[in-house]
Amino acid sequence: SSLIGSKILSIVGKEDQTIHTRCVMPYARHTLRLLAATTGLLLSLAEESCKGNDCLAFQENGLLLIQTSAAARTNFDGEPKNPARHSLVMERRSHKRSLERRLSGQGTNPRPNIVFILADDLGHSGVGYNNPALSTPNIDALSTYGVRLDAFYGNKICTPSRASLLTGRYAYKVAEHNFNALQPDGVDLAYTMLPAALRGAGYRTHMVGKWHQGFHTAQFLPTRRGFETFFGFLTGATDHLSQRFHGASCPWGEPVSLIDGEAPSALNGTIYSDAAFTARAVELISKHDFSEPFFLLVSLSNAHAPWQPPPRFWESHGDLLSSRANIESYSDIDMSEVSTSGRYLVYSAMIGAIDATVGEIVGALTRARAMDNTLLIFASDNGASVDTAGSNYPLRGGKGSNWEGGIRVPAFISGGFLPKAARGRTLNGLF
Repeated sequence: SSLIGSKILSIVGKEDQTIHTRCVMPYARHTLRLLAATTGLLLSLAEESCKGNDCLAFQENGLLLIQTSAAARTNFDGEPKNPARHSLVMERRSHKRSLERRLSGQGTNPRPNIVFILADDLGHSGVGYNNPALSTPNIDALSTYGVRLDAFYGNKICTPSRASLLTGRYAYKVAEHNFNALQPDGVDLAYTMLPAALRGAGYRTHMVGKWHQGFHTAQFLPTRRGFETFFGFLTGATDHLSQRFHGASCPWGEPVSLIDGEAPSALNGTIYSDAAFTARAVELISKHDFSEPFFLLVSLSNAHAPWQPPPRFWESHGDLLSSRANIESYSDIDMSEVSTSGRYLVYSAMIGAIDATVGEIVGALTRARAMDNTLLIFASDNGASVDTAGSNYPLRGGKGSNWEGGIRVPAFISGGFLPKAARGRTLNGLF
């Protein structure tokens, strides 16, 4: 008690506003997550300290919370020399009834909603905050409001990165290569996937977009691995406009790529893929009863090949395809027919579609009044392909390589559930 008795709490805040409460253990080398026994001791000391200071100490999920009123704007003796290293900052509303409802499980669900937006083949310089030549206003604003992860690493190709995300295992243990749609590949059924674990914790789970984790038998489908609903394609890539299988031919005929649940979707071949995924994500958010926590994985097809921006792009850039003025469909455009500067315009428009999706999802969460209790995570599975228009500057290499450009990708965490004290930061530690 001599270690923690002298410098234990500093409380700052105002009535009906967020309070930042620092539970300090001097000489700690890293930010602490208090264990239950330590929290019990701190709670006793905090209760004693609160007497006569018009504040109230609570314990919630192993963490110590202090609720104060306007009369309790006082600092207990001692401030940590380095709050960022030596303190655990916990933020909760200071209104007593709000805290009591959270502690009793009533009212707002204390478990955060989780929305994970996963871009495909988006490189380090594929976001505006790393590349001023790009316009990604929604991504930039959301990352500024959150925590940017500057040393976030995936695998060099799609399947292993996604398998690692969904299983929590090192990629080489669950998928060493990209799964071939024409072969019986899939993540071993012995692994419990993230959505299944979250369902066990009371979450509703949904996925839209690219799966690429196996589908040769029904047990490998996303709806059998923990997702209640699925709308997207099962392979590694499809044509963005027709949803035709991209990258290989099927000897038994053309497969239906766009799947709703476990059946072909009537939208197959009628809509731009990411537009369909965005619309479904917005619909899921708008219809959800947020008395239950919500997990949504939005696995976009942009900016993966083939190089096809949304159709509206050509309304103002049709001159890039002057050699094919009578084109009936913008599917299967040969990028070799487009100038170098034109290729960057095409690729930038695909990135713009990603940013538009981010904006629409944030808008849907805001309209549903769910943003305050949501963790929103954005990342890419691997670096950009540099053979056409992608860039990972200033990093070396690209998709398929073990150089930084192939594996170090843009990522950030945002959303209203993120503590205010954590916002506006860039973390350089390995993630």
